[in-house]
Amino acid sequence: MSGGFADLEIANSYSTSTDQMLQDFYAPTMARAIEYDRAVGYFSSSLFALIPLAFTDFVARGGKMRILCSPYLTAADAEAVAELPLREQPATAAIAQASLRALAHGSSREVSAAKCLSALIACGALDLKFIVPQYGNGLFHNKLGIFREASGRTIVFSGSANESAAAWSGRGNHEQIIAFRSWLDRDTERCEQMALDFDELWEGNRRGLVVTPAAEAGDLVIGTLPPEPIDQILEEFKAVLNGGGSASNLELRQYQDEVLESWRLAGHRGIVAFATGGGKTRTALEAIREWTADGRPALILVPTRLLHDQWADELSVLLPTIPVLMVGAAHPKAVWVQRLRDYLRDDLEAGPRIVLSTYQSATGADFVNRSVGGDHLLVVADEVHTIGAPDTKSIMQLIDAGARLGLSATPERFGDPLGTQALFEYFGDVLEPRFGIGEALAAGVLVPYEYEIRSCSLNDLEQEAWDTWTDKIARALARDDGVVSEQTKLMLIQRSRILKSAARKSEVAYSVLADEYREGDRWLIYCADINHLHGVRRELESLGLPLLEYHSQVSSEQTATLDYFQLRGGVLLAIKCLDEGVDIPLINKAMILASSSNPREYIQRRGRVLRRSPGKYFAHLFDILVLDADGVPVSKGEVDRAEEFAVHSMNVSPSRYLEQLRAAMGQVSDKRSISGDLEDDLTERDQ
Repeated sequence: MSGGFADLEIANSYSTSTDQMLQDFYAPTMARAIEYDRAVGYFSSSLFALIPLAFTDFVARGGKMRILCSPYLTAADAEAVAELPLREQPATAAIAQASLRALAHGSSREVSAAKCLSALIACGALDLKFIVPQYGNGLFHNKLGIFREASGRTIVFSGSANESAAAWSGRGNHEQIIAFRSWLDRDTERCEQMALDFDELWEGNRRGLVVTPAAEAGDLVIGTLPPEPIDQILEEFKAVLNGGGSASNLELRQYQDEVLESWRLAGHRGIVAFATGGGKTRTALEAIREWTADGRPALILVPTRLLHDQWADELSVLLPTIPVLMVGAAHPKAVWVQRLRDYLRDDLEAGPRIVLSTYQSATGADFVNRSVGGDHLLVVADEVHTIGAPDTKSIMQLIDAGARLGLSATPERFGDPLGTQALFEYFGDVLEPRFGIGEALAAGVLVPYEYEIRSCSLNDLEQEAWDTWTDKIARALARDDGVVSEQTKLMLIQRSRILKSAARKSEVAYSVLADEYREGDRWLIYCADINHLHGVRRELESLGLPLLEYHSQVSSEQTATLDYFQLRGGVLLAIKCLDEGVDIPLINKAMILASSSNPREYIQRRGRVLRRSPGKYFAHLFDILVLDADGVPVSKGEVDRAEEFAVHSMNVSPSRYLEQLRAAMGQVSDKRSISGDLEDDLTERDQ
């Protein structure tokens, strides 16, 4: 493009409500610039400051760009960290790395922008510096941009208090910038002063601010996001901005797009197996949006009232124009009974429709007698492993559907091969790609964690009861030639409860909280059952910490309890009813006092703790193992769980300790190894 800045018709201000800022201002100005300096508030804003490059030949002309930004992804991240005591605030590099990982696994727009950042640094077109307050109180809020052409003329702009992807599209928050031109007498002094302000910030010459050197910041970016060829990346960036990067209206991450393509290729059948935080719900919502677009209905099934509420919230935000019929979860039966058939029937002219139901309601005669199945229907089952249970398995026999999508971090049913087979026969195989805990941690979808193992022993009465049950179990197995009968299962369950609710675990919990609890913490402690929970509470009361309970006996207070916990913090004592689908991302520390040997249960419990939240960059997980007088683990299942937790933790000492425990177990051959390690997998209601 020929000409210089003086040839442009630059307005004094631009607004998203009246202008297209990208096309009217940024792109034509960048097309004539040889230098571009940019100070923005947060990492996400800095990435979108790169957008004009996708519309010009700035890099080919040898253009040079400097970006100065906070390492935080968003304002919420920065504010959350600012509230922490100085000793607990993460380093700038850790914050930036977490932000980069999150962006690199974000929407198509964010992924392309993150790749662009790395490629520009690698080719020498961009220098990047991070800037943070020296003492942790306060935030870097500057919004400043300077374009410079070969003649030395500058165009300076400021404003846009919350620059974001939505701002560029003009469909988000209202944004406005004010522009100044150095060749106009009225603007000359302002342009010179703003350029001086940027240089002082860049060189770290402003009191109270700490600036990361460009070389250090660049190495961090390139180390986290290996660069690709700049020409290829800029073209990809441009395609995404023009709408060619994703067919999804919900801005899915790349692996989410890929799993939906696998679902389509499998005839709209399959199970999405993503770890907690991997976005199973959003992926399913995109499948629902796509399926219902031509007027076909979708049926969403969930196991709990809490999940019903969460899905209703997601639907209202992400698919607000599609009518939703609420079934179960205390919604009036008189309403949905009359309308269910119309919502599920095969009628394209009726338009997109969604039925959201609990599993319990979907198995009832009122629902079954009015449901309309067929090739026109999509069934989405959240926590799909639940539907394989004996009391809900009938759904798969009663509801026919042309499209089927299951969601679960762990779809296989523990100890139930027939239930697992029924799931796969109805929904189809697990779809690729899977997205497990390792991928989620690497992607920054979940926060990294430290894992600590503490131990205790059974008291005399518990040990005596344990030995008694062990003898009974051994005799039963010998009598039945090693076959585990129903009677033997019940004995194994009784024995396992001794271990789960061991009294000395409460003493260990007291010790851990006394040493580790900090003001503002949000602890989650898993107990075996109601009686165990109350015993743990009595043990902890003398610490003077805010203790909260979450279980079915306080069902009317559950929402209020969670709201208080998220707002104020404290120690939340819970049992099984908190396992599935409860989203409390502010939890930063957890303790496992009791868990079954079912991998699904303890994997879900870990996931509760590792969810991302503004300002949360890591978590701590404490696990209590029961050892005998010789230091040998009483339960193989506890060791299996500990090894799963240890392999993905930041610290290596638990893995080494577990190697020693395994060796000690290998030297012991007694009735414990003969009897196996069967745990109960009952619901809280059953207990």
